[in-house]
Amino acid sequence: MSSLETAPVDSVDTERKGWSSAKERWAEQRRLVCLVATAYRSVCDLEPVVAFNPDPETRGRSNRWSPDSCHYKVDVENTVRRVILSKPEVERPELWAAWSNLVTDGSKIGVAEQRLIRLLYGVVYTKKLHPGIYFRPSRPARKAR
Repeated sequence: MSSLETAPVDSVDTERKGWSSAKERWAEQRRLVCLVATAYRSVCDLEPVVAFNPDPETRGRSNRWSPDSCHYKVDVENTVRRVILSKPEVERPELWAAWSNLVTDGSKIGVAEQRLIRLLYGVVYTKKLHPGIYFRPSRPARKAR
């Protein structure tokens, strides 16, 4: 899980930016949704049970599920499902295929993937599903002096 916990936040802040062009806006939307799809794919690849591994190079890395990874997977699945089910029934198979394509190979972006990215961006942004934000360890509240 350490690879997800240390994912860089890059330029995604907690407040929306003022973009100077539609091209910048599209690049940010695509980057964020593809980053979420990549994190989702890596969480799905984690193994629920891991046997003891004596290899010192991989001993420090955790390649198994944790409560955070499970919650992330469910949050992403529920978000994608709500967005796709909010659209007319005729468009749903195409959007499901687009999500599957984003998760398996985010480099091929077609018209359906572009539409899905635009639909998902706002929800992903407001729910803070960016892996660098989602897996950030929470700090304890400061005590009043």
